[in-house]
Amino acid sequence: MQRSLSSSPTSALTSPLLPSAFAIVCTPRPSLSPARFCVTMAAFIAPCVGLTVGRTQSRHGSPRSVRPFQVHLLPAAPVRAARVGLRMATNLAKEKGTSARPYKIAVLTGDGAGPAVTDVAISVLESVGSFADIHFDFERFSYASDDDASTVAPETIAACKAADAVLRGPQGKTRADSAHDSLRAGLGLFAQLRPVTVTEQLVGQSPLRPDIVTGTDLLVVREVSGGALPYSPPSEEGESDDSASSIMSYDTAAVERIGQVALSAAALRSGRVTNVDKADAMKVSAFWRRKLHAYFAKAAKNRPEISLDDLFVDDFCREVVLRPRAFDVVVTSNLFGDLLCETVAALSGPQRLSPSAWFGEDVAVFGPADVYNLSAYPESTMGKTIRNSSLVANPVSTIRAAAMMLRYALAEPAAANLIQQALARTMDAVSTNDAPAYAGMQEMLAGNAPLVDAAGFGDAMLSSLDVMFALEVVCAPEECGE
Repeated sequence: MQRSLSSSPTSALTSPLLPSAFAIVCTPRPSLSPARFCVTMAAFIAPCVGLTVGRTQSRHGSPRSVRPFQVHLLPAAPVRAARVGLRMATNLAKEKGTSARPYKIAVLTGDGAGPAVTDVAISVLESVGSFADIHFDFERFSYASDDDASTVAPETIAACKAADAVLRGPQGKTRADSAHDSLRAGLGLFAQLRPVTVTEQLVGQSPLRPDIVTGTDLLVVREVSGGALPYSPPSEEGESDDSASSIMSYDTAAVERIGQVALSAAALRSGRVTNVDKADAMKVSAFWRRKLHAYFAKAAKNRPEISLDDLFVDDFCREVVLRPRAFDVVVTSNLFGDLLCETVAALSGPQRLSPSAWFGEDVAVFGPADVYNLSAYPESTMGKTIRNSSLVANPVSTIRAAAMMLRYALAEPAAANLIQQALARTMDAVSTNDAPAYAGMQEMLAGNAPLVDAAGFGDAMLSSLDVMFALEVVCAPEECGE
């Protein structure tokens, strides 16, 4: 029987990553690094000095996780707190994740900052796995083909389809250099999940007042295979020297398919779905809205906890700035989603820390929301060069993507929650070189913020996990889930 992480609600650790008193008195043994020895000592000392850790939960004797369900099958009742996982792939056996049958994870490291940030995410997953007895088999593959940086090699596509999930780093500095579109087409990815959670550590970075943005936790479900931005490159038809036109089209199957994803996600959250379209002025949007409501009426019959409301895209843009907490699951088409994802990402500030997931019929890909190389963002939105911008390698979005992978593809919600809590603790303590993610913007630009590189941030994450492992503390899923 495997050990398990409990997903029962507990309080989060309320102490900083390493209390300064502990850091001063710790003297490491030669066999331990200073950081590891200090956090281990802190774990033993904490109960003696009254460190508040809340109610701890044993990891023995409970199921390791709730197994995944298919996206087209809804549970009898909504699971609002556990968020047990939106399972898109169909080849995950119940016994996967054991030492005999580890989860097969295809890793596309990418280029530039890609190898650095994916290495950090892998180390975090391995650390959590060693505690929870969850086993992974990571295999790295070339992202782009050798002869063309904008295409994915056929063998890479085959490896991704055979894996239980795909973890990808950034690749390509521009859309022309990026192989993401080739990956999307090769794997048949049709849905993107883009969480926007303004955590306590990010409230101060938001351009909105804290009373407006605090508690924001929404999920954009975007159709990414068709509409005005299809897989295939635009045709030269409909273009002349004097005019040009683009076609935006959807059929019933495409709308129902994205509706399945939105409905499954809603069942794991509050049950509230907001459809965003332009049905007042565009026939394709009116069709989208009609088919989406017809699908929900059929699939969510006798499910009063599931609701579907509508907003025109211009109204949504206003309302999400004025009242971001009013939204939970937002479903929209490809073009509108492309615009809205960037808008809502700014709710947590200018830094590029958002994760994302892309789903096909039997494969799921997880990585930073920014699909291009992170070195494309060496400057702040204020137009000033960030210190050490040549060392751009912020692993936060990739770590968050790894947690999404555990939650949505592998149905390991307790392990995902543990990463979320450790990330919050780490973000309280350090900053990375590329963006004013955790320190104030002005302080960052002035050179006063504490800084670490990607590896240093990864070490801090592992130290946070060490403390939590020693105390057997897990947080409530509704408090720290993506």
